[in-house]
This record gives sequence, structure tokens and C-alpha cells, in this order.
Amino acid sequence: MNFNMVLLAGNLTKDPEIRYTPGGDPVLNFVVGTNRRYTTKAGEQKEEASFVGCTAWGKTAENIATYLKKGDPIWIQGRIKAEEYEDKDGKKQSKTKVTVDFMQFIGRKKEDPNEPEPKEAE
Repeated sequence: MNFNMVLLAGNLTKDPEIRYTPGGDPVLNFVVGTNRRYTTKAGEQKEEASFVGCTAWGKTAENIATYLKKGDPIWIQGRIKAEEYEDKDGKKQSKTKVTVDFMQFIGRKKEDPNEPEPKEAE
């Protein structure tokens, strides 16, 4: 049996910028930052940050780009995908990203009371 699922809750590290494929499909690449707090065996409080690259497609991409900005919290469910590419020197490189299957808006305060409620995306 194979299983590939990621649950991730964090904050956007910059304002999302949507783009469209030549076929007109919306796609959004973004980074979610997460923090982990822990205590060492010596009792010292530590914190580490992780930054996870994510890709969303379709209505999910449009909703993230429309309703979220840098620093806003987001909860995503997706799957890990390894991407291979050539760098500017022609060397093969790879990176691991999360392809978003579902997202949820979490803990965001409306700055404008007339702002429409975001729609759930799948």
C-alpha cells in the first residue's frame, strides 16, 4: 500500500502572485512558514522555522491569491511531489514541494467589515 498525504498549518511568507498556464489554468506557487517550539534536555527553550514550497491549481489557487496575503495563516492538505529541473548552469537539481489538494482559511481577522467571506476551496 502507498500513501502520500501532508497536513500543514502555517503562514504565507509573501503576498501570493497567481499566474496562468498557456491553456488558461490558474496556478499559484507559494511558501508556508511554520514554527516548532521545543525544550532541550538541558531545559533550554528553542524554536526552529521551516519553509515549505507549495503549489495550488484552479479555484484553490484563485482563492488563495484573492483572500490571503503575507503573514496570513493557512491550513492545507496535499501530497509531496519531487520536482526536477536544470539550474542556470545546466546541472540537474531537485526540490520537494507540496501539491495542494485542499485548503482552509484559519484564524484570519477581517480588516474591512464589508469584505466578502472567502469561499471554501477543494
